[in-house]
Amino acid sequence: MTNKDDAFVEERRQLLDRFLKEIAKLDYILESEEFKIFSRGAGEVDKALSNMPRQTPNKILEKYRAVF
Repeated sequence: MTNKDDAFVEERRQLLDRFLKEIAKLDYILESEEFKIFSRGAGEVDKALSNMPRQTPNKILEKYRAVF
């Protein structure tokens, strides 16, 4: 992340914006607590994410099985 060229930064900003819009179309991501904190949260996103309970691999698997 050492390239500070304005054109490069603008291109990356546009790509990030496009990426976020695309993943926001996926209900299971849009409804996740992590995405809600990131997209709607104000203030300390890092702190809010750190305070979330850790998920075990089994919990993650259960979540994805419910979605798919």
